[in-house]
Amino acid sequence: KDTRVLYGSVLIDGKIHQHPTPTRMFWRPDKMICEYEIGDTLIREEKFIGSNDAAASIITSSRPIVLQFEGRSLLIRHSVSSTAKIKYELAANTILITEGGTVRSRPDPDGPERIGPIVYEGMTTALSCSKDFSKSIKVDKGERGERKYFFEVPCDPKGATISWAMNDDPQKALLERKTFPVNVPARKS
Repeated sequence: KDTRVLYGSVLIDGKIHQHPTPTRMFWRPDKMICEYEIGDTLIREEKFIGSNDAAASIITSSRPIVLQFEGRSLLIRHSVSSTAKIKYELAANTILITEGGTVRSRPDPDGPERIGPIVYEGMTTALSCSKDFSKSIKVDKGERGERKYFFEVPCDPKGATISWAMNDDPQKALLERKTFPVNVPARKS
């Protein structure tokens, strides 16, 4: 619950609908479907998890809208600092976040509090989209060194695919996010 990789908002007719909640959810053996009704706009999101733990969402909208996404590197309640690094790979249309930092913990309930490396130390997250977001990407640094990012993409009945993967090796993270090709056409509902 503390990992805020990708939170979505929707821009419709100049109005931002921040982090909408689904109107309906359907669980299937191979995916989860979320439907959002915002005024007269129906948004459908199909979420998949690949065998390598890569995730993808195919998002369609009944009419043209703009999807806004924001997220950050790992920062949990007990984080002390973050040394995460972020870069945008233009050729792959991918944000790469290499995690790093320290966290407070108490390995022995009766022992002293200790500070050690975060659980994802050195791992790389790869976030991609089927739509080019190179002109809208913004990155920032938070109070404890966490890396924040924002981007937006158009969405319509043809859809947009967002994919996520994480690996110890940045190049493998880039490859794993391709488990779901970023140009997968959305299915008709």
